[in-house]
Amino acid sequence: MGLIDSHAHLDFEDYAGDVDGVAARARAAGLERIVCVGLWRRPGDFGNALELATRDPGFFSATIGVHPHECAKVPAADWATVEALSKDPRVVAVGETGLDFHYDYSPRADQEAAFRRSLRIAAAAGKPVVIHVREADEVCARVLRAHTWRSASTSPWRAS
Repeated sequence: MGLIDSHAHLDFEDYAGDVDGVAARARAAGLERIVCVGLWRRPGDFGNALELATRDPGFFSATIGVHPHECAKVPAADWATVEALSKDPRVVAVGETGLDFHYDYSPRADQEAAFRRSLRIAAAAGKPVVIHVREADEVCARVLRAHTWRSASTSPWRAS
C-alpha cells in the first residue's frame, strides 16, 4: 500500500532549512508523495509549495489557496494569481480554504465569501478543494450544498 501525505505545510518555520531532510525521512518512512499546501502568506507570497513541486515533481505536488485566517487581507491581484495557478499542472487542488469560526481572525462574512470564491476557482480549474473547517460545520455544509458542482459524470473525484 502506498502512502501519501495529503496535507503538508513545509514552509512553516519548523522546517526552515530542512525541507530536503524532511523529504529524505519521509521517503525512508515509505511515503510516495507529499502534497504541499501553498497558502497565501502576504502579498505575492504563497509559500514554497510550487517551488517544491517544480524541483521534485515525482515526489511533491502543490495546492494553492487562501486560508480563512488570512482571507480578509488578500489583495485582488493575489486572487487572480490563485485563479491562474489553479490551472497549473503542478497544482492538484485549491485550498486550504474554508471557515474557521473558532479564532475568527477574518470576519465570518469575508471567510464565507473567500470560501465561495475558492470553490468557484476550483470548479473552473477542474480541481478538488482542500477544506479547513473549525466550529463552522453547519455554514460549511450550507455553502457546499449551494455550490454548483460539475456533474458526477465529468468529476474525477466524485464517488460513484
